[in-house]
Amino acid sequence: EQDDTMIIAWELGLVPRGLASGNGLKELARDVLEVKPTSLKDIGWSKKTGFDRVDPTILRSYAIADARNTFELYQKLEPQMPDRVRGVYESIDRPLVPHIVAMERRGMPVDPEAVEKWYWRLNDECERMAERISWAGSPEKTADMLFDKLGLDPLKVTDAGHLSVDKNVLREYGDVEVVKLLLAWRSKSKLKSTYVEPLRGKEWVHATYNIHGAGTGRLSCSDPNMQNFPWEMMDLFKAPEGMVFVTVDASQLELRVQAAVAQDTRMMEVFRSNGDIHDATRQALGLPNDAKSRTRAKVWNFSILYGAEDRSISELTGEPIDRVAVLARRIRQAYPDVIQWQHNQMRFAAENGY
Repeated sequence: EQDDTMIIAWELGLVPRGLASGNGLKELARDVLEVKPTSLKDIGWSKKTGFDRVDPTILRSYAIADARNTFELYQKLEPQMPDRVRGVYESIDRPLVPHIVAMERRGMPVDPEAVEKWYWRLNDECERMAERISWAGSPEKTADMLFDKLGLDPLKVTDAGHLSVDKNVLREYGDVEVVKLLLAWRSKSKLKSTYVEPLRGKEWVHATYNIHGAGTGRLSCSDPNMQNFPWEMMDLFKAPEGMVFVTVDASQLELRVQAAVAQDTRMMEVFRSNGDIHDATRQALGLPNDAKSRTRAKVWNFSILYGAEDRSISELTGEPIDRVAVLARRIRQAYPDVIQWQHNQMRFAAENGY
């Protein structure tokens, strides 16, 4: 069987939120083994040139040090796992490791032709919009245009003391035509820089899958984040000859589990009758009967499930914070068994040292 030092470290609480937090092997070696790690930058590696300009002797020493640190960390951390932690590691996490490794090695095939089509399509759209809002790429110039020249009321100040023009602020001015254009330009620019440009010139991508990369416990992905690619852009990837892509999604699985363990009467009845849990929540919240309101109700369902705070819900739904407080009371009344179960679990965790 294959052990994984970083997973063991996560199980012991040494790596919050896994590799996604930026706490990797080198940081762990520094903190646990008290050694000074060597970075890729230290040996001359760069994203542009890769390992082409790195002296092979230096690269060999770097690899040996990484391997030694990994093994020494394993020797030091593995015996520290309590029985209940070891049980989770040996029965759930460790058996996943070889499958994760196989997924990473195989990678995902890219369609270079589709990549180029998307690149030039988005590039042309961004350039056309930029002709009307040439200041869009500068937060300072954007703030000057919106607040000084157009006279919009500032809503937020950044930690650095500048007027904020982030997405949540701009959405408050949704009826202003130039703001609509700015948001569209940002959206297209992000699609191009985040999802398309990194794929140019590649035939395969090999993402990193993190067993403990997300606070909710699900599998996460990075470099690139395959889970975040918009559905309409999935043609950037192509199945190998003779094969097809299959998409499988368990319908509202987490909410079904929550309903069962909490034995919430109302929620279980919705699922047993093949009802729409998000629409049921929409009705409980007193929201209008439209697609947008159902989406807001969906955010509420998962926010309650994962313990989101009012401020986070406000940002996700666009609701003012005082309105969120009102809706929170309604959802607690709608699913009282879920809320009580959550309180019981938190109390149990606190009393039993979790």
